[in-house]
Amino acid sequence: MVIEKNCNDYDFEKGGDNIAKVCVYDKSGNDITKDCTVTFHLNKNALIGFGSSAICLANNFEVGRHSHIEPMTKENIVQDMGIVLTPDSSELIVICADLGNFDAYRKKS
Repeated sequence: MVIEKNCNDYDFEKGGDNIAKVCVYDKSGNDITKDCTVTFHLNKNALIGFGSSAICLANNFEVGRHSHIEPMTKENIVQDMGIVLTPDSSELIVICADLGNFDAYRKKS
């Protein structure tokens, strides 16, 4: 018998300070976030690797600490934050930031 944990009931969600900001830039460095949709496709091991690495990063949290993950090429495979990006992926940069809580953002939307 498999017992599934309710994955929508965590203590860290109760303070309203589990904020993420996603920004998208074109090759010239222009912010095109408002004109984009970002989709992450992760297999099971990538979810485990990325999640574990994110927890490790959170345990060593320091504003500004970051990881750059570049897509693999024939010559170079970069594995960081528990994942390897496919050649057709965008570069991913994960940055530790102080983003407050959702009350400040609710007023902007």
